[in-house]
Amino acid sequence: FDGAPVGYHELDTEGRIGRVNRTELDMLGYTAEEMLGQPVWKFIVEEKTSHQAVLEKITGVDSSLQPFERTYRRKDGTAVPVLIQDRILRERGGNVIGIRSTLQDITSLKQAKEKIRRLTEELEQRVVERTAKLEAANRELQNQIAVRKQAEKELEEQRKLLETILRQAADAIVVCDEKGRMTFVNATARSLAQLDPTGTTLDMASKVWGQAFDYDGRCIPVEEWSLAKALKGERIVSKRTRMVHQNGNYFDVLISASPLKGSDQRIMGAVAIFSDMTKRTQAEEEIKKLNEDLKRRTQDLAVANKELEAFAYTVAHDLKNPLIIMEGFVRKLLGQYEKKFDDKGRTYLQQLREASQQMSELVEDLLNLSQV
Repeated sequence: FDGAPVGYHELDTEGRIGRVNRTELDMLGYTAEEMLGQPVWKFIVEEKTSHQAVLEKITGVDSSLQPFERTYRRKDGTAVPVLIQDRILRERGGNVIGIRSTLQDITSLKQAKEKIRRLTEELEQRVVERTAKLEAANRELQNQIAVRKQAEKELEEQRKLLETILRQAADAIVVCDEKGRMTFVNATARSLAQLDPTGTTLDMASKVWGQAFDYDGRCIPVEEWSLAKALKGERIVSKRTRMVHQNGNYFDVLISASPLKGSDQRIMGAVAIFSDMTKRTQAEEEIKKLNEDLKRRTQDLAVANKELEAFAYTVAHDLKNPLIIMEGFVRKLLGQYEKKFDDKGRTYLQQLREASQQMSELVEDLLNLSQV
């Protein structure tokens, strides 16, 4: 939890932070004591919007779980843009008990996008200016070509920067062309595939990635894979899939895929993003097994309690009958033959009667104890 590369926190039903990991604390510069118990919107620039959104998710008004952006306020007052992914936490009865969120610092990505935007605007301005000068004077043609080359160099540098960001992303990213040939596979994706699938095509996907199964256990044919559907123009969002390698190893992922279209809206390829959910799925399966075991033990305990209750009742009934008979005969002896006994005999009968009553009380206590 603390060692995750992204920030984690959990909110209760009032939107207060009940748990926060070390990564988020380092990201924002607060201590755990400063954040725990505080409403999460206290640390967000868009405080009112965040407050309303949290309440809507907790009350069930908003069930959307799409990633969204917020601007957090560090302890030193500086702002940090983050990408947030929420998950609604529910108890076994289905009631909402809180929200678990991941926070990813996207400052570098924002800066890169802004730099690309500025460079693009600068490039467009330069092209306009150079084109106008070209129409006015042919002698500036060579200068315009030089400017264009410089602009292309800057664009290439930005393209390489973006490619570097994609290659080092925590999620697996795969890009294929219109024929289904994989043209870009980042390091995380190669790790999941256990080899480098760059250059392979979708018809070889099951040999590279293994067999795909949905969460009903159905084997998904390659033509129904998210990338294959994206090549047909579909957009897939967070499809849960289990990939099983030929060696038996598996990994669970959330797959999102989209078609890549050119300016003429022709599909030029597709991109898929895999979020590794293996550890979380394993934890959920372990919890499910523990819950089933607890349910079985509870049923066994209920049966044992019923058996104990029946046994205690039987024991109490079988012990009470002889005591009642004994006390009845003692009562008759004291009532009808009291004068025939001397003081010692009457004392013995009285002691016998008291012992019988005490034994009857003990049996009753035993029965009450079995109910406890």
